[in-house]
Amino acid sequence: MPSTNWTVEVDGVDRNVSVSLDPQSGKTLIRVDGRMAARPLAADEQERELMIGRAKYLLRRDGDGFDLDLVDDGAPVYIPPPPASRYKTREEPMPAKSGGFPIIRVLLGVLGTFVFLVAAGYTKRAWAYSHVPWQAYKEPAGEFLIDFPGDPDAESEDINVNGTIMTVTQLHKVYRGHLYSIEYAKMPFVVTDNREPQLADSFVDSYLKKHGGTILTRTSTYVAQHNGTVFTANLPKSDDGPECVVRGAVALRKGHLYSIIFARGMKDVISFDGDHFMNSFKLPDDMP
Repeated sequence: MPSTNWTVEVDGVDRNVSVSLDPQSGKTLIRVDGRMAARPLAADEQERELMIGRAKYLLRRDGDGFDLDLVDDGAPVYIPPPPASRYKTREEPMPAKSGGFPIIRVLLGVLGTFVFLVAAGYTKRAWAYSHVPWQAYKEPAGEFLIDFPGDPDAESEDINVNGTIMTVTQLHKVYRGHLYSIEYAKMPFVVTDNREPQLADSFVDSYLKKHGGTILTRTSTYVAQHNGTVFTANLPKSDDGPECVVRGAVALRKGHLYSIIFARGMKDVISFDGDHFMNSFKLPDDMP
């Protein structure tokens, strides 16, 4: 099968999508701008979802070729403010910062806790989230790169897994009610490549079961060019926080697990800062 290419526009930028057959595995490779963007498509599979920026596309077989369709452009919904002639508005102060955010952990720390605030108006919030003061963070041992809105708070915990101590480290930062978090750990057992997708899915299942979450979307795909899972879910109100929407990614690389989480309030329609945070995550094979 010859290579097939498409040019799609996402967030005002032209992106090149290509599919080609790997002669060794017999699978179809899916690339965006020359980089692997989704799990290869086996000969008996008919379609694969892939994310390009904030947009979701569906690649599906059509005879001997492929079609690429836009499923969701990911654009935020604009909610206009009330007319100034009819309403008076005032800017509400930000609530005082509390003493900290309790951390809720699943095995290997799939997710943290969430704190949200109610914004005074969509336009002001949209401007703020498009001007997040991002700073590049490089893990001291060089394990990964990721952007945070300022210096992240760090915590670590030792967990006994069948007699082996495993250290879980979490970095997290809250900016205007949005949570940005990454947790990572070295696995206490050997993980082969073919087990990585199943293991990533099991972490998502454990989290949803523990917190009563409802899965919205889930795709086994490459995360920073390694096996993993991306998902979105709704979490119900609990003692630890209000209803929220979570966007997550779980990746495994050479016996290490990474879970990246962006969370916002259920009624908060702004999420493009989450796109930046999730897309900024890079592992050594992808780092400059």
